Amino acid sequence: MTKETLLKISLFTVLMVLLVVPAIAATDTLYDGTVTLSPGDTFQKAAVCGEVFTISETTPLGVSHATGFSYTFTDKKYAEYGYLLLDDIGSYPYTGSGKWLAYVNEVHKDGWLNTADGLNIWQLENGDTVEYYYAPDQLAHDDPTNYTAVKAAAMAEVRAVVSTGSEMTILYRGTVNLTPLATFDQAAFSSGVTYTVNETTPLGALLATGLSYNVTDRNFASSGTLLLDNVSSYPRNETDGTYWYAYVNDVYRDGWNNPAGGLNLIGLAGGDKVEYYYAMGITDPANLTAVKNTATAAVKTVASIEPLVITDVLYDGTVTLTPYATYDQDAYNTGATYTVNETTPLGALHATGLTYDVTDKNYAASGSLLLDNVGSYRTNRPGYWYAYVNDVYKDGLNNPAGGLNLIGLADGDEVEYYYAAGITDPTSLATVKASATAAVRTVARIHVLKVLYDGTVTLTTGATFDHVAYNSGTTYTINETTPLGALQATALTYNITDKNYADYGTLLVDDIDKYSYDDPGKWYTYVNNVYRDGWNNPAGGLNLIGLAEGDRVEYYYVKSIADKTNHTEAQEAATAAVRTVASIHAPVAPLAAFTSDVTTGNAPLTVTFTDASTNSPATWAWDFGDGNSTNATVRNPVHTYATAGTYTVNLTATNDGGSDSEEKNSYITVTNSIATLPGQTSPPTDPDNDGLYEDMSGNGKAGYTDVVLFFKNIEWIKANEPIAAFDFNGSGGIGFQDIVVLFKELP
Repeated sequence: MTKETLLKISLFTVLMVLLVVPAIAATDTLYDGTVTLSPGDTFQKAAVCGEVFTISETTPLGVSHATGFSYTFTDKKYAEYGYLLLDDIGSYPYTGSGKWLAYVNEVHKDGWLNTADGLNIWQLENGDTVEYYYAPDQLAHDDPTNYTAVKAAAMAEVRAVVSTGSEMTILYRGTVNLTPLATFDQAAFSSGVTYTVNETTPLGALLATGLSYNVTDRNFASSGTLLLDNVSSYPRNETDGTYWYAYVNDVYRDGWNNPAGGLNLIGLAGGDKVEYYYAMGITDPANLTAVKNTATAAVKTVASIEPLVITDVLYDGTVTLTPYATYDQDAYNTGATYTVNETTPLGALHATGLTYDVTDKNYAASGSLLLDNVGSYRTNRPGYWYAYVNDVYKDGLNNPAGGLNLIGLADGDEVEYYYAAGITDPTSLATVKASATAAVRTVARIHVLKVLYDGTVTLTTGATFDHVAYNSGTTYTINETTPLGALQATALTYNITDKNYADYGTLLVDDIDKYSYDDPGKWYTYVNNVYRDGWNNPAGGLNLIGLAEGDRVEYYYVKSIADKTNHTEAQEAATAAVRTVASIHAPVAPLAAFTSDVTTGNAPLTVTFTDASTNSPATWAWDFGDGNSTNATVRNPVHTYATAGTYTVNLTATNDGGSDSEEKNSYITVTNSIATLPGQTSPPTDPDNDGLYEDMSGNGKAGYTDVVLFFKNIEWIKANEPIAAFDFNGSGGIGFQDIVVLFKELP
């Protein structure tokens, strides 16, 4: 192959690479430098809506402001959560193709549904790095916490290091890896004595930084705590009052005569933040903000703790517990036997089949049985058993609410027992799990009873309600103060059948809510724990039994029951329940009210009136205003107005509590529909308003011309006009005598 050929091939290869490999787009760096922020100072800026907000300088938004670049933010979440959201920086807007993402020390900060990370809320410290990256929308949506990916894909960036004027030196900032159950030896520089300390403690976090430090044991004899004096080249100084202050998750921790605050005793969980600040002249170490503002040195760590894999899990699974079922439990210290409900944490342990021991040493004081031993794991050899229900520590020592034999469980509750030594705070489940060497884990599976209603129902003496039998469509009126009335008062949907009504007058309950007859169970009713059934038995009719104040009416839906008269058996077997307690009230007088389907029309006008009275009236008295009393005592009467006129209607509703009336003046207006006579231009009128139309021509007055028109058009009037309007002699028809009467009436 010639040199010329090789050269051509090389040039072709280079050209292909240039064509195939896309150019790498450069990131537009809008700012990269230090910004000076003043603690305590603020600035004002308007959101895109125009409202002006006052913002602390020492926040990520304060950094944006300090760079001098134009930027915008929105307050769309401010009213609800108090944070502001960044939209635009420079010429890079919030769009469907790109969004700005914020990071403080490479950790994503976004106030969306997380107030603590709000860009106007998060407080910065000297040396913090604040970065904004304008990233593709999809990446910003999928995983904004992936700092490396976002930075690599960014189209624009703002990078700033915060200077607050403080001279605080950060000796260490980062994550420290701590191992559960691992320990280290720590010598007290004051005495030279060596102590064994767990890694998963604040002192362990300090050790993991690799910094040199000194502790003193001057308080160890009285409280078991080691106290921090010096870190690196920053010593405890009694002369000017400069000391190290420790914080776990921003809470001040001090072990001086306080084991709960001991830096060698506090158990850490994964993600816990442990910080140390070296400051002078501190009067209130609990004020972290003041300490930070004064500090000249700091150590900042975040604990990374791998969960401990417990090698001896004695039981891990579900346990089936039965409501109301009990078992006998012996206390191993006294031999006394106690009855315990299955649906308790102790019942869950019992259901595992493991051997265990309880003590009744606290039973007389609190009614609680205390767990000592499970399997071969004995109390104080070297650990203790700790119990948790849904991750909450439960201990019945002088505390009935935490009694393992007293707490009632629900279906799905998690009951866990951990055997651990050296626990100072058993409420810290993460610490206990990390230290545990054995465990029992259960999930309660409890025969679930769906309680559709459980409460008091108000029933009124003498009041009734209507209910339709779903099998026949017949409507029945039922007294409120009955078991069926109690069910009605719950407002639940239900169906009754009248298949036994013709023989015994009883209505039977088939369905309540979605629980239907024979699909797969039936409803059983109990009044004060006594079974009630109206089948061929009027004395047990749910629509007939009279209730008294305080009576308990219960309905239980059961698939199978051996003895339906056994109230306890029904409770235990039921999958749904309605529980009521009757509160009987004296009758209240009705509040009368009514409506009608029409209020105007031509005679004869038929009107249907509907009673709308409240408080259950027993009787109704209607006055229709036309002197006709037909249907006047019917609740919802139908009444016909025969003649034209305006009528006032009155309803009086009455029950044992009293009466009330509603009167509607000029409520019904009845008119006659009058047509224009042949050859005339206006319809007849009634000049004297007596319901008879004397003015045949429609000119507004009666005269002899009208008599002539009546005579000429009498057959047409019979066929086309309302009879009552032209029946001058009151005969019920139209004839020559009506013409005579009209003639005689003329002046």
